[in-house]
Amino acid sequence: MIQTMYNGLHGMLSHQQNLDTIANNVANVNSHGYKRSRTEFRETLYARMLSPTDNAPQVNLQRGTGVIPSQTLHNFEQGAPLDTGRSLDFALEGPGFFTVATPAGERLYTRDGAFFLTPEADGDYITDKRGYYLLDADGARIRVPGDASDLSADARGGLSLQTETGESAPFARLALIEFDNPTGLSAAGDGRYRPTENSGDPREAIDTSLRQGALENSNVDYAEEMARLIRAQRAYQLSSRCVTTADQMAQICNSIRS
Repeated sequence: MIQTMYNGLHGMLSHQQNLDTIANNVANVNSHGYKRSRTEFRETLYARMLSPTDNAPQVNLQRGTGVIPSQTLHNFEQGAPLDTGRSLDFALEGPGFFTVATPAGERLYTRDGAFFLTPEADGDYITDKRGYYLLDADGARIRVPGDASDLSADARGGLSLQTETGESAPFARLALIEFDNPTGLSAAGDGRYRPTENSGDPREAIDTSLRQGALENSNVDYAEEMARLIRAQRAYQLSSRCVTTADQMAQICNSIRS
């Protein structure tokens, strides 16, 4: 009965994390570039029970010890594009990521293509909502040498400004990066990710194109998340019922008098 209570407790804790993951997906249904996640589970160790007779070692008596979350997987399916008309809004079509750098120099990767101009002493730099610098193909911060309203971008991430003569003058190319296993990326918050050993090293995105004046919506399917929420809630209730039943059985045992 004690093990039943532990199994039920582990189930409740595991399904609570599943509920938290689903709630996070629903909360970010309108976050640009957000990728929905899913909690995976695995069974825990088995304990070998004593054989009823010493001369029957072939009896397979094992008892499971519950369930625990094994990993949280991110789904990187393409989100629907949203036209904005802003020259510094970019949507990616394909498996690639934008590369941004924190003020401390750490490189992160994101699908959120909403960027802004940040004025500094030596010019205006393209940054994201957190003020992280957008990087070019050489790993350098991108400084805009003119009016950003005249900025144009091609499908490969090349940035250009229109000159007084009406010609297009290129000045930078975005670093569009992809990974062999993007589900192995570690979430860093705000739709940004860090590479890990499981994700592999970053490399140039070959099959990714850029669309200016648009943003990628989250790929959260609201109806699917509601269905998963109901299943997770039922599983949580069943786990709690195990704890309740084991407690009732313990009360019955304690009430028996010799």
